[in-house]
Amino acid sequence: MALAINHSILLQSQPTDLALYLRELLDNYKECDISTFLFSAVENESLPPTIFSLWLSISSSTSTLLRALEQDFSVYVRYVAMKRFKKLVRRRDWTQVWNGVGGTLGILTLLSKFSVIEVQTFIRSLPQQLNKPENTEQREKVTELLKALLPSTDLESKFRTLDERPFTNTYSLLIPGCTSKFVEEELRKENNPLINYSNKTGILKNHYEVLRLHCLSIGQASVYPVHVNEYLDSLFTISPPLQSHKRGFSESMLFSLNVLRNLVAQSDLQIPGKSVLPDIIEPLVRRARKKQLPWKDIEEIMDLAIKYLEAHPEEGSQLSFNTNSFLYFSVGFWVMCNASARPEFENHLVSVLCHSLYDRSRILRESRKVLNKAPRQLRYRLLCIIFLNSQKVKADINTPEGLIDGEKWPCELFLDLELHDAIHLLKRLQNVNITDGFLQKAESRDCTILSSESSQRITLYTSSVLLGLFLEQGQPGSLERSTCTFYPILTSRG
Repeated sequence: MALAINHSILLQSQPTDLALYLRELLDNYKECDISTFLFSAVENESLPPTIFSLWLSISSSTSTLLRALEQDFSVYVRYVAMKRFKKLVRRRDWTQVWNGVGGTLGILTLLSKFSVIEVQTFIRSLPQQLNKPENTEQREKVTELLKALLPSTDLESKFRTLDERPFTNTYSLLIPGCTSKFVEEELRKENNPLINYSNKTGILKNHYEVLRLHCLSIGQASVYPVHVNEYLDSLFTISPPLQSHKRGFSESMLFSLNVLRNLVAQSDLQIPGKSVLPDIIEPLVRRARKKQLPWKDIEEIMDLAIKYLEAHPEEGSQLSFNTNSFLYFSVGFWVMCNASARPEFENHLVSVLCHSLYDRSRILRESRKVLNKAPRQLRYRLLCIIFLNSQKVKADINTPEGLIDGEKWPCELFLDLELHDAIHLLKRLQNVNITDGFLQKAESRDCTILSSESSQRITLYTSSVLLGLFLEQGQPGSLERSTCTFYPILTSRG
């Protein structure tokens, strides 16, 4: 039966009207006949190829899609066919379109005829994010296709491509959509071109369980896949972005905790290329604090971290007072915890400090980073704990024996402490020091009493005496006045 198709409507109609007309044609004629007419018209250039953008979305037969992929007179028609294939192959009835284009063998044939860019476009159209249980069969098909495209990955592959062009990097985009078993085998291969940066996100999303299994089995596995190290940072922090069965913990936090448990249980285990304190412990503690986990969970993390430090004292060199460091949070937990839990967290803090390699001068220079985070009434106690328990110091600053003649103490440190604590500490330092030179000038940029050299007009007063006078006033604002400009004072005395 001859087709009565109005060329004018096909050429001049707006997309909405054109779609309605094409659907009317389907009511009167067979789809294959309409497709034949349209293919012929596009090939003869009596119709623009853009008509297939609508026709492929309206037609229901995969034979039309296959013809659009196979034809060789229009690059545009092949492009829209690939776009349509990408949409259909992601539906629940994906097997219909997969089989409609000839299955794995049909796809191999198509790819062998495509240009380089078309191969890349088609490979990207295949599903790569298949992390749901219902996608098991589709994963197997994608794996079958990849093995056929790269026969060296499986010498017993059912299908084998005849296309010898070097497309390994392009084909590697299919890895995230393959079965976990296949991905695991590929991860174990050294310098495997299929495992590269371009598919890292997809592997993390679809196969994080495989990656985790390798990490948790370190020490037991005969061959440890070095490739996994490239994924560890993401596994410990963001991947997958899901909540775990443990309340308050994300999947990545729970994984970090489990790795830490393993490392503590077997002290001889190591993760090549990773330092546990900054790469596992500190991110875990940081997130635990941010999520405000129950104190019992924080205690477990602290206990594990301290046990790890005891087994690996070399990690103590990385302890510091810097913001968001493990020592910084150890102080923070001691400050913030409930009064009933403070003794326990003080024990934690003491245990961490015992591994710190800070000497006295560094403590004096940097301890204010954590002192200022504590309530004023706890600062002197914290300073005493730091001096008493740091591995290289072990000094009680409440006694003359714990102080050293000539040691430089920052002026600002006394202004950070409670008034009575600052006064008593200053007096002990004055008794220990033979000469008055133990105070560092204040770091203030202004010309102040505590930041300037002693003037001849105030030789009666040494720097520590001046500081003591202001501290002993004990009046509101006296500490602030101790750093005001000293010229008016000199003028009033002269």
